[in-house]
Amino acid sequence: MSGWREPLWPDGQMGWSLGRALWLGCAGAEALFEIAWARIILRQAAAGGIPVLNARSASDGRGPADCTAADQAAIARIGWIVPRVSARVPWRSDCLVQAIAAQRLLSRRNLAGRIVLGIENEAESGFGAHAWLAFGDSIVTGGEVARYTILLGEGSHGDGLNEAKQTH
Repeated sequence: MSGWREPLWPDGQMGWSLGRALWLGCAGAEALFEIAWARIILRQAAAGGIPVLNARSASDGRGPADCTAADQAAIARIGWIVPRVSARVPWRSDCLVQAIAAQRLLSRRNLAGRIVLGIENEAESGFGAHAWLAFGDSIVTGGEVARYTILLGEGSHGDGLNEAKQTH
């Protein structure tokens, strides 16, 4: 993950203001709550629960075809805030916790994200698993995913995740 970057503001302007600082505080608190809740969810359910979360998200939320510009901005902001808050909590908050938290944040906005699980393609690095949240062909959390082979989560709202573009 690269260093601290400003979130994407809908008006296209750079810099900070009181409104933006308030957004950061509120979004940070919301992300913190969802990250904590995702950690609880992960303790109670194994990875086998991921299809259930994806099915619930797909049935309750809108996909990329129904997405507005405001929705795209919200998705980008979620992709920006979740990893930053996750890096600052006192408990383990790795990729799967971040994906669950971001999916819950999208669901609150009636958007259907899907959690994808993959393994590394390169054999010399040993076994490496990774989870990310996708919305259509865009990666919301999880960073660069091209080196992973998808095991679970493909096909809910689009394919081509290995060539997916990042939203943050």
